[in-house]
Amino acid sequence: VRTTRGDDSRYYPYPPTGEQLDSVTTIISGTDSKPWLKKWYGGVSMTWAIDNMALLAKIIEDGGDEGRQAAIDLGKGEADRLRQVKADAGTYVHDVQEALILWAASPGRTGADIALPVLPEYLEDAWYDDTPLTDVVDFMVTGFLNFVTQFSPAFEATEMAVYNQPLGVAGTLDMIIVLTGYALSPGTGPRGEDEIIACPGSVLAICVDTKTGRSPEGTWKEQLAAYRRMTECLLPMGELCPMPATDCAAVLHLRPEYPDGFLLMLVSAAEDEAAWDRFQSAAGIYRDRQTVKGKPGTVIRPLRADGTMPGPRI
Repeated sequence: VRTTRGDDSRYYPYPPTGEQLDSVTTIISGTDSKPWLKKWYGGVSMTWAIDNMALLAKIIEDGGDEGRQAAIDLGKGEADRLRQVKADAGTYVHDVQEALILWAASPGRTGADIALPVLPEYLEDAWYDDTPLTDVVDFMVTGFLNFVTQFSPAFEATEMAVYNQPLGVAGTLDMIIVLTGYALSPGTGPRGEDEIIACPGSVLAICVDTKTGRSPEGTWKEQLAAYRRMTECLLPMGELCPMPATDCAAVLHLRPEYPDGFLLMLVSAAEDEAAWDRFQSAAGIYRDRQTVKGKPGTVIRPLRADGTMPGPRI
């Protein structure tokens, strides 16, 4: 469903018309400043270069006139490679999660034809920070299984394309779950925040986004706020329907350092509203920037000696 433009921005064709709706994540990434990223890139590249000085020296020596540039390009690309490895690991965990949800949601859990994804071969020997990547993704999948075991959620949707045509945005939400015996209690947390409490007989519908990165980001709330306010969703058979209502949003953070491999973190109503306001502002800024011309304007020319303005140069 999601498509990439020539400038690497992503969009979703709106099924009734084919109109290009900007991806939620494209809008967020296009307006989110990460000042720490340059230092991280520099640190990763320098660390790799120091650890591989012999290799770089050989590339320079064997590469002739192009050897030096080849060595520079190799070092510069290490940070991108590492980020891509982590992103691909997260994608794999999401794919496993989707398969497990589809199996759990099948009648009588009879979906034997739903196969678990296979870890791509190029990731089998990769490292995730200082740990073999295979161990990390195993921890994360186990974290998801522990989440299901402990909360017993009913899954209403997974990897569902959602649309807000009036705002011109779309995306793919990870899942909508329903928890039985839970309720949202506004403002009763230790610091006055919302919390989830036990409430026998009550049901709670939650829009959940799964994250696997080490550090939580504020933009996660904006992503969830946008998903919750989509107006339509695409069902598996291609039918466009009204977006299901949810009571709140939460992040399922899968990390090996958590005792059970996961944390389910609520987004309070106030934070959700603030995040929605930020996302709408970001969407406006993103679109405005797409229409700005690269050239500032007409050329300002110096006056002639007689004080008149020269004509344009041919």
